[in-house]
Amino acid sequence: MGAKVVARGYQRRPVTWECGADRLGALNEFAKHAGFVRLGIALRVRREDFGPASMSDANRSLFGDAELSVEASRANFAVVNGFRNVVGPEDIDLSATVRLGMWVAPSAWGYERDGIGPTLALHGGTSFPNGFAMADVRASSLITRGGLDSGTVTAASVLMWRPALRHSMVVSTSGGLEKSARPGDEFDLGLTFGPRGFPLHAFTGNRAFFTMAEYRWVVVPEMAGLVAMALATFVDYGGAWYSGSTVRAGTNAGAGLRFGSTRSSSGSGATRIDVARRFAAGVFPAEWVVAVGTGLPIDRRR
Repeated sequence: MGAKVVARGYQRRPVTWECGADRLGALNEFAKHAGFVRLGIALRVRREDFGPASMSDANRSLFGDAELSVEASRANFAVVNGFRNVVGPEDIDLSATVRLGMWVAPSAWGYERDGIGPTLALHGGTSFPNGFAMADVRASSLITRGGLDSGTVTAASVLMWRPALRHSMVVSTSGGLEKSARPGDEFDLGLTFGPRGFPLHAFTGNRAFFTMAEYRWVVVPEMAGLVAMALATFVDYGGAWYSGSTVRAGTNAGAGLRFGSTRSSSGSGATRIDVARRFAAGVFPAEWVVAVGTGLPIDRRR
């Protein structure tokens, strides 16, 4: 099992075991409209080891917690072309969904003190001629007798519009706040998520935001029956920093090529090769850079 470096000279080796059971209870009124109500129970055991990177033995810790949750959703899916890929249909989940959960983390299961962890997830969207809009909000926390021990709140929105055949535009905004995040779980922006003209881990912290806009024109809808190609222009602005410190953010703008399969839909999206003008931000000088990635830089990968 690999180790993830989270601080100079230290490593974290996380191991998580989870088990659970869901009971589907589609209420009559929901079932008529392709919706559901789901009750869930989850048990989780987590081991996290911390220690010097040069040592094979680390300080081991073992935690356990349990969750009771309820989720209600009314199904709503839209089929669009050219969102993450260049051409071809993609299913977009616009379902109105609410999920409430409550974690129980007793001190007898390894925690420093007894705590509860309420969670909330909201998702929904709507489609309109030649486009769609959707939004997502997620919140989780751990509360003890001393108050809020830790927590995370994130929100994101996406708007896609196709003004003409072979043309599309995507605009996205997102942001988040964290308190006492686990090492390695801080917001981390750069290249694959966040401003693509900045390197990986360019901006890290417990406060973050990101906005982007991209316009595409499919110039070759099919090459040799395998690949489609598009031209794209874009602008990104976003960053991350720690509470109490100076806001760290960067901006870039540029253009590039998009290549996507015409025979199958790729979950990660089109391959993008971009030339971006990075504007000076902190230790990063203003310069031209080449950035290679897949899809859109709006999906946070943790």
